[in-house]
Amino acid sequence: MSFLSKIKDFVGFTGLKVEHERPNLELPYNSTQFDFPYVLQVGHNLDITDIRQTLRVQRSGFDECVEELVLADKMASKTAPENLHFPLSVEKGEQLHYPLNFEFDLAEALKKWNINSVEEALKANLKFEVLLQIDIKETFYAFDPEVRFILELKA
Repeated sequence: MSFLSKIKDFVGFTGLKVEHERPNLELPYNSTQFDFPYVLQVGHNLDITDIRQTLRVQRSGFDECVEELVLADKMASKTAPENLHFPLSVEKGEQLHYPLNFEFDLAEALKKWNINSVEEALKANLKFEVLLQIDIKETFYAFDPEVRFILELKA
C-alpha cells in the first residue's frame, strides 16, 4: 500500500465505499460481454467528475516481471446511462447504482500471450481485475480512491 493510500484510509476524507452487485465475480472464458454493476455509497457530499473503469489481466513472466493486458477501458462520463450526467453531485448517504458493461473477446485477447484454450488459461495462473478510479473534485486529485475487484476465470 502506498504512502498516499495509507493517508487516504486513515483520513477517510471521501467516505466513499464501492461494492459490487453480483453474487460471484466470475469471468466466463467464452463470453464476449461482461456485466459488472456496482454501487457507490457516499459518506460526504461529493462531486464525482468521472470514473475510469478498466478490466485487465496480469501474469508473471519467467523473470518475475508482471505483464499486463488491458481488456477494456472506459470513462463513465462517455458511457453513462441517460439518467446519470457527469459531473455527479452526490449527497451524503446517497447510493449510486452504476451498470458497467464491458464488451471484449477474452479468448482472442489471450492469444497475444499464446494462450489458446480455457485449460491453458487456467494453468497460466492469470489474475483478472476490475479497477475503478474515481475522480472526486474535492480531493484535488491527491486522494482520489481506487477500488479493485479480483475476478475468477470460469471455464
